[in-house]
Amino acid sequence: MYFYSILQGEYIALYSISFSLAHIFSHNSGMQMVAKYGFEFTWNCMVLFALFGIFMLLVFLPIFFKKRAIKSIKITDVFSHKT
Repeated sequence: MYFYSILQGEYIALYSISFSLAHIFSHNSGMQMVAKYGFEFTWNCMVLFALFGIFMLLVFLPIFFKKRAIKSIKITDVFSHKT
């Protein structure tokens, strides 16, 4: 729908920032964790980080929609890529 075209610039900017930060910090921190704590602990931490990210998405997505005054759109419409 029209939702993607409204926020396209904001998504591209956030994607670029997060991509850059991930490439700066993730390689070194991941290898340091493996060297100090081992692979199993590192993978458990990554799973916890992923679950935390999903939780934060579910918490902040409704707040984002209220702030943007887009109340009629469903969450399934955002992820379905309909134009």
